Amino acid sequence: MAPTYDFSILRTLRKREALTIGRLTNLSGISAAAISKLERNKLNPGLDTLFLLGKAFGMTATDLLSLAETRTAQSASATRRRSAGFTFDEVAYS
Repeated sequence: MAPTYDFSILRTLRKREALTIGRLTNLSGISAAAISKLERNKLNPGLDTLFLLGKAFGMTATDLLSLAETRTAQSASATRRRSAGFTFDEVAYS
């Protein structure tokens, strides 16, 4: 069964804000090890962790959870196709 949430969104948010894991640790109070594990989907955060990370990014825990859920809800698969000398990818979203 596929994971319900994809917290690799934390890495995307962190890089968008030009934050290191160390800086995010200082802003959120969440350990660097926990942040690293969350970004790699090796750890599921509790509500308190979501609250602290959301606050560090200027959003609510609900917003953060919604972003993590959206990434899994929009999974895509691509099939390479060739036609009349053209090569293209047919993308299907599930």
